Amino acid sequence: MHAIVLIRFAFFCCVLTMGIIFLLKYRSLNIMPRHSKEEDNVAPLPDHVHTGHSKCGHPEACPPEHFSFKIQSGVGNVIGPSICFDNEIVMSDGIRNTRYGINIAVIDGFEGKTLKTGAFLMFGGQSEEKKLYNFLKLIEQGMFVLVTSYDDPYTKMTTEIKDYFKKLGSSAVDSLKFRDSWVFVGTLGPMKSHFEKHMPSTSETNKYGTWPEVVEIDGCIPRRKA
Repeated sequence: MHAIVLIRFAFFCCVLTMGIIFLLKYRSLNIMPRHSKEEDNVAPLPDHVHTGHSKCGHPEACPPEHFSFKIQSGVGNVIGPSICFDNEIVMSDGIRNTRYGINIAVIDGFEGKTLKTGAFLMFGGQSEEKKLYNFLKLIEQGMFVLVTSYDDPYTKMTTEIKDYFKKLGSSAVDSLKFRDSWVFVGTLGPMKSHFEKHMPSTSETNKYGTWPEVVEIDGCIPRRKA
């Protein structure tokens, strides 16, 4: 029994010694893992470059001279709306600057800075359609307008308000009905917006009782040139 134990111990010591000798030779030959030549020539990214998933939910960064954005509609008291621009949350329930109705962020298209936000109740006795109308009238050339609905964007919407949204490039504003979901990015000009989604509220397709499912849009907007 003692002989077997001694044999096993001797074998273990032999294997350990061979391993140590191999490691010493490996280091003496200076065999070290290294990157490829292509990796050696890659300069480190500057601090301001965002890599990986951004706050706006993009798997890749936008091209140079573009701003990232993502807009999500709200649904009743189930899900709140949110607006993200250039990797910053501009409006959301979390920062407490959204309301039932229509929520809008106005962005400087040249610098990407948030100029103002507004949240306007669009139903009931305290609706704010007049405030919304005056808010829209102050939008100027070169500004981006990001819009999201929350609960109901339609009930108190006037013809004048619809006309302003159409000036900003909306194609869906005339189709809005009670408790529809709507998200939109616009700017003053003759072109229709490429960034707009509208989900009607219908008993056949609604996901949350009398509300349809959340709609969202995201993408990259080119910076305005002076």
